[in-house]
Amino acid sequence: MRQHRLDPGTTRAATGGARVATDGIQRLMIGSVIDDHGTRLTLSGELDLQTAPELDLYLESILRAPSTRTLLDLTHIEFMDSAGLGVIIRQHQQAQLSGHRLVLRPGHGQVRRLLELTGLNEELTFEDS
Repeated sequence: MRQHRLDPGTTRAATGGARVATDGIQRLMIGSVIDDHGTRLTLSGELDLQTAPELDLYLESILRAPSTRTLLDLTHIEFMDSAGLGVIIRQHQQAQLSGHRLVLRPGHGQVRRLLELTGLNEELTFEDS
């Protein structure tokens, strides 16, 4: 699995691709695996106002690839705010327009509750682990 880690004091992950936080706190990690089912992105940490733009850019590049299915695994996200939701909604709409399929694994706790409160658990496509 390729890992993109948001390391203190850098501007890009060591493997390239995702920008990283410069606030001295590791906030979001993105791991990616490509197999016969498509691309699986495993996120861990926080998906918030500071880290959401980086996921947005990363998903844009993934959704341009020839793969037709991307699984966004949120099971290790500890916190997500409206900025994270905005990225997911925007990229879900873009995926539909391009014939791509964005599927979510919602996780637990605060993230699952946020998806339920906003009604997105009824609007988006989900897959259990």
